[in-house]
Amino acid sequence: MARKRLIDTEELYFDTEIVKLLGDRGLHLYIRLWGLAEDWGGYEPKYSDIAFKMGALEFKTEEVETFINKLIGDKKIIPYQKEGKTFHWLVNLLKHQPLDNPSLPKIPIPKWIDCKEQEYKSGKKYAKYIVIKSRLPVAYRSATSSPRNGNSNGNRVVTIAKAGEKLPVSDKPAENLVLKTLLKQVYKSKFNIYQLINKFKKEAKRKRLLMFGENYEIPAEILIEVSQSYLKNKVNIKGEHFPWVISAMSKASSAWWVRKQDLEHLKIKINTGTSRGGEIENLQDILKKMLPEGVVNAL
Repeated sequence: MARKRLIDTEELYFDTEIVKLLGDRGLHLYIRLWGLAEDWGGYEPKYSDIAFKMGALEFKTEEVETFINKLIGDKKIIPYQKEGKTFHWLVNLLKHQPLDNPSLPKIPIPKWIDCKEQEYKSGKKYAKYIVIKSRLPVAYRSATSSPRNGNSNGNRVVTIAKAGEKLPVSDKPAENLVLKTLLKQVYKSKFNIYQLINKFKKEAKRKRLLMFGENYEIPAEILIEVSQSYLKNKVNIKGEHFPWVISAMSKASSAWWVRKQDLEHLKIKINTGTSRGGEIENLQDILKKMLPEGVVNAL
């Protein structure tokens, strides 16, 4: 059942960035998510259910997913995995929704939220949440906002960072979520990196490029490096961006392959179906063929 929320429309409707990002319908969805989320900001992203709960606005499932992906790319929502499922956490819910005596969680909470059960003399229970910034995924640590009146009441969610706390080592799901966020940021900047990835995968399969495994999936480590480099340098790229990204992927892939060989003490595999000297040469050939006509010396 959706929760009743007190919305600070004065601040929300004059947030030009979020209004520009989502438009009218997306903003309605964002507000609706606050009502559907638990008091600490978590919810399970069942897109079809959310679309149904948009009522007379008649949202389609694909539309809900598109707007939520925009919110993730803009760091308004942090996805996380628990018990084999994906959940979402609304970063700024408490900025617009101060809470007294939040209820206990009904879905698994992420590792960056500490929950302590409290009890009144009457026996009624409520929760005290603490959000620990140092446990957030690295890409999101600057995105959280402290709730209004955050420290004035021990029953409200507060945002703190423990002094001297060591940063945890990211696990694989967290790394994948970081990658998804970076790819969406690249796509949002008007470069279709998904098209490049799909094109590369098709060419790699056709050429039997096995350095990335039998599924021909580009390792997350490479895509993260390429995406970060592109977002950092895109304003200085002259001409078409596609050759620049191809060149960055070539360098990152070659460096990754060398590191892999050093770690595993393996020799570069020779593809018996081609006369090229090895996987690196095969990789370079595929990337060159992906370049637009007339583009040379990009690698």
